[in-house]
Amino acid sequence: MIHAFNALNHDCPDYVIRTDLLPEPFFGNIDAPVYVLILNPGYSEEDGPWHAREDFSSTIRSAWNHSPLEFPLYYLDPRFADSPGAKWFAKKTRHLVTDCGLHAVANRLFFAELFPYHSIRYRPIPKKIYASGLVPSFAYTVFLIKRAIEQKKLIVIMRAGKAWATQVPELAGYDRVIRLNSSQNVSLSPGNMKRYAELRDLLREA
Repeated sequence: MIHAFNALNHDCPDYVIRTDLLPEPFFGNIDAPVYVLILNPGYSEEDGPWHAREDFSSTIRSAWNHSPLEFPLYYLDPRFADSPGAKWFAKKTRHLVTDCGLHAVANRLFFAELFPYHSIRYRPIPKKIYASGLVPSFAYTVFLIKRAIEQKKLIVIMRAGKAWATQVPELAGYDRVIRLNSSQNVSLSPGNMKRYAELRDLLREA
């Protein structure tokens, strides 16, 4: 499937899926009270050396299995602070880290990706390759989001709201969903969230 998609986009390198990097379908504590929905991991030339590091790659694999980690949201792990992903997450969560503390944010947020593979820009898989436009393993992510809704967890839609609603129709009528004010600026900040205090207070709870 991935190779077929890449063959179709061989003349559009921004959309080519990086098969040399580990997919990252989700990260964070699966039992966290807050689930955050995002799009895809993106790609930077700096990603390659990080994915080649044993401590980094083993952490990603541990996240696949929901194994216990000191920093389940591993991009907030100080060991990985210089990675491209960590720099992105540091910007997007800085208000929460200031208000709630690093460990609270790293342990009380669970991020789910719509598409788990790295690429510079996201493009759905054509339906002639796979009907949903995503990947088969995404079914497990959908299961996790539906279970989070059943458990009345707070859900923050950070990116790709329409696509998420298509895949998880239950989101449409769910009252514990926070949407950002700006789909371009996706920081989890007071200025970008009308219900920031609700999110902050939930992360502060012991």
